[in-house]
Amino acid sequence: YTQDVAKAKSLMTQAGWTIGADGVATRPNPNGGAAQKFVGKIRVRAGKAQRIKAAQIISDQLKAIGMQLTPDPTDFKVFYKPIQQGNFDIAIAGFGLTLDPDNYTTFHSSQLTPEHKTGNNWTGYTNPQLDTLIEQERTTIKSTPDATKAARKAIFNQIEKIISGDVVTYMLWADKSAMGWSSNVGGVTAGGGDNVIYVDDARNTEVFSTWFSKNGK
Repeated sequence: YTQDVAKAKSLMTQAGWTIGADGVATRPNPNGGAAQKFVGKIRVRAGKAQRIKAAQIISDQLKAIGMQLTPDPTDFKVFYKPIQQGNFDIAIAGFGLTLDPDNYTTFHSSQLTPEHKTGNNWTGYTNPQLDTLIEQERTTIKSTPDATKAARKAIFNQIEKIISGDVVTYMLWADKSAMGWSSNVGGVTAGGGDNVIYVDDARNTEVFSTWFSKNGK
């Protein structure tokens, strides 16, 4: 998206927000009492310099439309639990590809947390149309692998339009990664979200059930 501060301010006004003399947007409290101020925290993992920098850039830019969101670097040990419980304003987090990179656990309504403890639908987003499309692409099988890929791609195009249009999440960047398969390696157990990771730096663990064989035997 091209940055459009004027349009953003217009949308804030339509939503009932007014930027005060202190630069912070406020609106009447629907429950009565003091006006609501648009203040909050951007939850981000401590020690992740790139993410913290991104949080600060976002914070600085949002001040132009009256949003006062402060970066909140948090230790990994306590970072995810409030997010899984829905107790956060905005969060910057990362996720890897699953065995089948459809991100079912991130966007399907059956993966809402905390109801679904292993799900990653932390935003609380639900859309019956999106659910149907995700289920279709997961069960689409054609006569050849290429035909299957083409059919699924057509469905993915519809999925991406919904996700980007509703701004379910905003993708900031994609880190480079590599995946490989070998007959000399076996016994790897899928981690959370169906990820197969030998050394999982994010959780500081290693998969010790892996076995190696010479010449694939």
